[in-house]
Amino acid sequence: MIPLNERFPLAGFHHSACMLALWLLLLPLAASAQDSRADRLPPLPQLRVELFEPAIRDTVSAAYEEARRKPADGEVNGRLGMVLQAHQQLESAAQSYQRASLLQPGAFRWRYLLGTVQAELGETEQAAESLQSALDRQPDYFPARLKLAEALFALGNARASLNLYEQLATEHADSSVLHYGLGRVHFAAGNLRLAERSYRRACEISRDFRAAHYALARIYTKLGDTAKAERHLALYRSSRGAAPAPEDPLMRDVVSLRSGARSHLERGLAHQDKGEIERAIAAYHEALRIQPDYVQAHVNLLAAYVSLSDWGKARQYYEKTVALHRDSAEAHYNYGIVLSRQGNRLKARRAFRKALQINPFYAEAHSNIGYIEAQDGDLELAAKHFRLALQHRPGYREAQYNLARVLMERNEFHDVIALLEPSVDVVDDYSPRLLHTLADACTRAGLFESGISYARKAAELAASLDQHALASQIREELNAAEKELSKHP
Repeated sequence: MIPLNERFPLAGFHHSACMLALWLLLLPLAASAQDSRADRLPPLPQLRVELFEPAIRDTVSAAYEEARRKPADGEVNGRLGMVLQAHQQLESAAQSYQRASLLQPGAFRWRYLLGTVQAELGETEQAAESLQSALDRQPDYFPARLKLAEALFALGNARASLNLYEQLATEHADSSVLHYGLGRVHFAAGNLRLAERSYRRACEISRDFRAAHYALARIYTKLGDTAKAERHLALYRSSRGAAPAPEDPLMRDVVSLRSGARSHLERGLAHQDKGEIERAIAAYHEALRIQPDYVQAHVNLLAAYVSLSDWGKARQYYEKTVALHRDSAEAHYNYGIVLSRQGNRLKARRAFRKALQINPFYAEAHSNIGYIEAQDGDLELAAKHFRLALQHRPGYREAQYNLARVLMERNEFHDVIALLEPSVDVVDDYSPRLLHTLADACTRAGLFESGISYARKAAELAASLDQHALASQIREELNAAEKELSKHP
C-alpha cells in the first residue's frame, strides 16, 4: 500500500494554501450576501412611543431602542416584532418579523409569527406563503400546519386544505378546531354528511364550541332534521365559549410580553372563568395599580367579591365604579345581586331596574327582577320578565326554568310543555330539573306516558350529573306514579 504522503505529496501544504486562497476569495462573496440581505430589509417601523399608555410605553420603548442600536441583529428585530404583536401593533410587528426572517434565514419562528400577523391583518396569501416557508424549516409544528390549512381554504384551494386537514386528523384526533375546519371544507364542497360528522366531533370534544353548534344547526336545517337543528341552535345560544386553541408555545411567548392595565384585566378574566377568584382579584388590583380609573377593573372586582359573598368589598367597588361611571349597567346589576343575597328585595329590584334603564336588553337583570316578582307573588309580571330574558338571550336556562315554574304555578301546563320540549336533548346542570318539570307538566296535562318517559330520563340524567338527591326524589315520584297507573290500566 502506498503511504498517504507518497500518493499525495505535500498535500497538507497545498490544501492549506488553497483553503486560505479560497477563504480570501469567499470573503467578498459573504460580505456581498450580507449586503444583499441588508438591501432587501424593510425599514425599521416608525413608532411614536410617546402615544402608548405608560405601562406599555416602557416595554415597547426598550425593544425599539435596542433594535435601533442593533438593526442587523435578527434576534433583536424578532423580539421587537413579538413585543409589537403582543400589544396589537400588527403592521409594525410584520415589518419587524420580515427583517428578522431575512437576517436569520434558517429561523422557523419569525416566519411563523409573521404568518400569524399577516393572517390577522387579512393578508391571507402572504400568510400562507410565510407559514409554508416556516414549515419548510420545521415541518411538524401543529399550530403552523393548522393555520396553513385555514389559509389555504380561505384562498379557495380546497383540495390542498382538505388534504392537510385529513393528514392532521390522523395525528391530532382530539383537536376540536381541526375537526371544525375539516367540517367547513366538507360543507363548502356540499358533502353535508361528512361535514356533519366533523362538526359533531368538534362539539363532542368541546361542548361549548358555539360556532360548531351553529354550523350543525345549519346542516340539520338543510337535511330537514328540525329537532336536531333546534337543539344545536339552543346550544349555540346558551354556549359562551370558543374552541380551546391548540397548545402554541411561540404564541404563548408573545402573549407573555403583554403589559399594561388591559393585559392584567384579561388575565383576571381568564382566572375568573376557571373559578380562580383570588387570582382574578389580584390581577384586577394590578390593573388598577397601573390605571386607577379603569372602570371595567372596578366592575370586575365587584363581581368577583359577589362570587365570594364578600358584601362589604362588593359594596366598596360598586361605589367606586358609579363614582367613575354612573351609567354602568353591569355595576348596578351586580349590586342588585348583593342586595338580593342580603334579603333586601326592594332595593335589589331598584338596582336591577336601574341596570335596565341603561341597558333594556340586559337578560340577567330581567331574570332577577322576575325572580323577585315571583317571590312577591306577582306571577304575571314575573312571567313577563322571564320571557324578556329569554327574548334577549335565547337558551338562557335559568330564565327558562324559572318561567316554567311560574307557568306551573298558574296551571298553564301546555305552555310549559311548549317551552321545554324543544330543548329536551340539551345536557347541562339545569337539564334534570327542566326534565322533571316537563314530566310534571305532562302528567298534570293528562299525558301520562310522556310524563313517565321524561321522568325516567330526568332521573337517569340527575344520577349521571351527581345530583343524587334530585335523582332519588324523581325515582320515588316515578314509582308512585307507576303504581297509580297500574291500578287503572
